[in-house]
Amino acid sequence: MNPFKKDDNMIANPNIPTSYADEYKMSNIDKARVALHEMRHKAYVENPELWKSQPEWVQDVEMPGTTENIQFKGGAHELYTRFLDQRYFPPMRDPGSEPYFDKILKDLWEPSAKEYERIVPRYAKGGLAGLLGE
Repeated sequence: MNPFKKDDNMIANPNIPTSYADEYKMSNIDKARVALHEMRHKAYVENPELWKSQPEWVQDVEMPGTTENIQFKGGAHELYTRFLDQRYFPPMRDPGSEPYFDKILKDLWEPSAKEYERIVPRYAKGGLAGLLGE
């Protein structure tokens, strides 16, 4: 991912090779969202208390530290992490394959999201609590 840019528009530079055009279309907010999404995966895998704050079926489907789910490959944990992304960030400029969460699923996952918000500030370092969900 390229560094943040001063001009946050989506127009790709014509001098940039087309193979990199999609990355240049990402806004600074989109880049922050991706970075925090990946940090959230890491925090869940490394922190058992945080892992247990996820919806029960997510915990049952994937266990932290197992080799078959280490990349999350679009599984339950990935879906829940994207749910949190949508909770804390505005919609992406180019939503692409961003999942849709209906009211039933949002209501079902709300208690887990509240638990996440309760736990995260205790583990956040360097002022990340606000970025990770406080």
